[in-house]
Amino acid sequence: MVNALPVQPLGGHWRPQRARRELTPHWNHGLEVVVIRAGRLCWMVDGVPEDVAPGDAFFTLPWQRHGGVQPLQPNNDLSFIILPLAAGHGRQTPPTDLRLHPTLAGGLAPAAQGEALAVLAGATRHALPAPALLTPLVERLVDAVAAGTSAVVPSLAALVLLEIAAAVRISAQEPGQDSTRRRVRSFLMTLPDRCHEPWTLATMAGHCGLARTRFAELVEEETGDPPRRLLLRLRAARLADLLSTSTRSVLELSLDCGFSSGAHAARVLRQFHGCPPATWRRRATGG
Repeated sequence: MVNALPVQPLGGHWRPQRARRELTPHWNHGLEVVVIRAGRLCWMVDGVPEDVAPGDAFFTLPWQRHGGVQPLQPNNDLSFIILPLAAGHGRQTPPTDLRLHPTLAGGLAPAAQGEALAVLAGATRHALPAPALLTPLVERLVDAVAAGTSAVVPSLAALVLLEIAAAVRISAQEPGQDSTRRRVRSFLMTLPDRCHEPWTLATMAGHCGLARTRFAELVEEETGDPPRRLLLRLRAARLADLLSTSTRSVLELSLDCGFSSGAHAARVLRQFHGCPPATWRRRATGG
């Protein structure tokens, strides 16, 4: 007797402050897509290990056994969604008809679904840099499933499928770019906490092992800002936060955020937040 498979998506958010999770090897009932915000992990698919870095996406299909190389994987900050497929499956046998379950098609034609799922089934790697839209799509889909807002679930599920398939195609076309983009994304994940350091374009690029021009191109692709503007934006955000919580002088806080002077900090804060430090502090503290 064959047990009926779930037809609704299953998903969740794993946060670092929660108890450590165990990722023992297992199979899922559908396409699983995971987006990783923080936590360098070592997972495997069918016994083959893959390094998963912050800013990556990770996917598996129902017949692919996967999990952590070590069961305990601490400090995960990730979101995952499992999208049931239309056909049943064996743990070793892909279904002959690759499509999402009809309740999740979201208007996406069967041929387009089959093409996207075939791309995933043919992939040799399952961890790859996440496209810019994929992480917010997965997070929104997880929240929609949890809230029971079924009206938007099919459309979001179809978009998630198309985005992860597009990422696999790009990775296959530019295999040498994976590690490069991964290094830049990993650096950008740490930059908000290190924006006060005396970075230059050369030192940031060197940290990622890249020429300055290539580093600048990748940063702008990932964030929409050139490196120097991104650094100033992060320093302004850090200063705004400190002004709201600390009674130390504006000059002290400005220097601690990496600005060369109080006047420089004032110009940048006005540029990104619309007012100088003293005004920001009054508004934030009600003073």
